[in-house]
Amino acid sequence: LPQGFLSPVLLSVYTNNIRCHSERMALYKYADDMALVASVKTSEDLSKYQQAVSNLVQTFGDFHLGLNISKTKEMCCGAVSEADTSLFKPLSIQGQPVEQVQSFRYLGTEIDDHLSFANHSNGVYKKALQRLHLLRKLRALNVNKDILTIVYKSLIESILTFNITAWYNFLTVKNKTQLSRIVKLGSKITGSPQIPLSVLHERAAHRKATLISADSTHPLNPHFQLLPSGRRYSSIVQERCL
Repeated sequence: LPQGFLSPVLLSVYTNNIRCHSERMALYKYADDMALVASVKTSEDLSKYQQAVSNLVQTFGDFHLGLNISKTKEMCCGAVSEADTSLFKPLSIQGQPVEQVQSFRYLGTEIDDHLSFANHSNGVYKKALQRLHLLRKLRALNVNKDILTIVYKSLIESILTFNITAWYNFLTVKNKTQLSRIVKLGSKITGSPQIPLSVLHERAAHRKATLISADSTHPLNPHFQLLPSGRRYSSIVQERCL
């Protein structure tokens, strides 16, 4: 369908029945964005993954939906040995090769093939640094520090914390220190101590865990099992995926 032909809500309703049923695969949809995530360890897993893609393409056709292959990307995450390199040849859809990438921006977060989120962290740092310049300009105009704090939280802290529960724990000490520098500069410019990024991440993670544990329909809900003490959750082990 042409872009803008249907609203995101109507498109979600229209494509609600497009699903992928498999233990080692999952199809995630958000408006007109779709991501097929698969755990591929053997050639058999790869065949099932390729068949799932073919089935999805067929389903799109049945629903009179066009797949933009030029915007479709494939990324292999995790360590791949030389012996397994031959398994991960570029995917082909309707005779057209799908580009394999080492990083890809999905719903505002840049994901790389090693799940280090270094590129995303660097991008966030540069964008926040640019907005600190605006904050300095306001301070030069003798703007009240309470207003400066509001501007900081609206323009800068919002960038630092966007989807933070997905990427912050993957960062190296170097990347975390780099982002912490933004918070320190923000505190200096506003004249008020700002909340450290580690604390913001902890709060966001707690809110997210509470929401997931209370939502039985959430895909991650089964992983949030309380320990016998009833005070802590058991650890969650995630497989790296294609």
